[in-house]
Amino acid sequence: MAGAAVVVLVVAVLYVLRLDRVAGLVVDDAWYILLGQALSQGHGFRLTSSAVAEILPNVPPGFPFILSVLFRLKPHFPENVLLLKSVSIVAMGGVGLASFWYAVGCRRLPSQLAAAIAVAIVITPAFVFLATSTVMAECVFTLVQLAAVIVLDRACAADRDPRRRDIILGAAIAAAAMLVRSTGIALIAAGVLYLLNQRRWRDALLFGATLLVLLAPWLLYARAHAPTTAQRLEHGGSIAYAYADSMRLRAAGTPSSGQATPADVRARVAENLTNVFGRDMAGMFAPAFLRGPGESGEEVVSIGGTVGVQAGSMGNATSTMAISFVLSLIAIVGYVRTVRERAGVPELLVPLTIAMAVLVPFWTFRYVLPVAPFIAVYVVQGLRTTASDRWRLARMLILLVIGFDAYDHVRYVLDLRGRASGDAVEWVADGREVDEVLAWMKDTLVDEGAVAASNPALVYLRTGRKGVAMDDWRAKWTAWKAHGIRYLVALSPLDLPDASAAPYRLLYRTARHKLWVIEI
Repeated sequence: MAGAAVVVLVVAVLYVLRLDRVAGLVVDDAWYILLGQALSQGHGFRLTSSAVAEILPNVPPGFPFILSVLFRLKPHFPENVLLLKSVSIVAMGGVGLASFWYAVGCRRLPSQLAAAIAVAIVITPAFVFLATSTVMAECVFTLVQLAAVIVLDRACAADRDPRRRDIILGAAIAAAAMLVRSTGIALIAAGVLYLLNQRRWRDALLFGATLLVLLAPWLLYARAHAPTTAQRLEHGGSIAYAYADSMRLRAAGTPSSGQATPADVRARVAENLTNVFGRDMAGMFAPAFLRGPGESGEEVVSIGGTVGVQAGSMGNATSTMAISFVLSLIAIVGYVRTVRERAGVPELLVPLTIAMAVLVPFWTFRYVLPVAPFIAVYVVQGLRTTASDRWRLARMLILLVIGFDAYDHVRYVLDLRGRASGDAVEWVADGREVDEVLAWMKDTLVDEGAVAASNPALVYLRTGRKGVAMDDWRAKWTAWKAHGIRYLVALSPLDLPDASAAPYRLLYRTARHKLWVIEI
């Protein structure tokens, strides 16, 4: 118990030391924050930042609702950013406990090995980055998904009466996962298919009926208030487009990328399969080989090959892809062993998640990261031997993963807390540069006028200026001016518009990444 307490304390200190005040740079987390603020202020679940119609977003309301509770405790952003991040940090504590419980209770692994797996998952740089440097939903989703799997496993192993109570509870947790992230549909499908495969017809019906009762209100509301195609185009950005619409594009949420042809879809699937097995596995279990410690965790937003018009900056070296493919092979061996011994919900959930991810015109890492606890078990199973100490290789690998990740975190913290005050940390430096632009806007732009921005939610949160997504200036320039859009703002490295095609005045430009503000 003393050893476990020390490990918990060290991990907690790690999260505290990595905690920064950056939020909103992923863009999606800026939308989560905005929606949480809107709910807390009684404005409803809509894009209150919009300079056009305040449409319903394409994300479910679960995570913004959690943030809205914290907004009621401390209403001003960015002063409350650490409080908002506490949701994911607490969730990761739950992920550690749930990972241990799953490995021991559901998969009957030795307790020490299960504890090592739990530690490896909790200190995975991608998860730590999501919890301490963003306000994203992945950590909460991972916890809820794990909880649903554990409850369903117990339901199918218990006697009749408690099993049905657990079926209802499992369905309720699965519904909660769906309301946190729409990718929870894979969990729901896995639960139903598992019960049907076990010939538990009544349990499958009960599971489905419970889900229907719990999800119907949101699904009906979302359908009744769905924005029109014209409204989606008018606002722009991935937040405005339904997932079905994004799947038909060459790049998610970017109509200017064009409609995907059958050849594009085939190429997308092939590239995303390479992403999952040739890059994402290294991102989960060997991320220190992908980049330097100053970018620790940024694989969340950077790992991937070329998908549509997007190209990732990590995971493309031959050596790191080889490491990822080897880890994938070990995991596949472990998956086959697990299925032969006793297939559970994860043995359907993992392939369904991968199948869903490879169809999306975007990098796959954020989609597959929440199933990392199950993949870690497969890796361990894949290294199991017939020797007297059959878990020796598995322990060695997990301890190596923990060691490399710990070293990565130590180097990151030294850079973050060192003399340069975080300048060596790319993400923090990026955050300061964005702050520079937003502070200039707030202090200098005194005239009225809305914006078209690469990150309109963050612009609104920090300056109060309403806006739309800056996703296709050539097609929308005239419409923007008609809607009162006066300024264009690039909070990520983007080329300036062609002044010969559309006249404008450059008002501000940063020195580091050339972020800019122009007047049209």
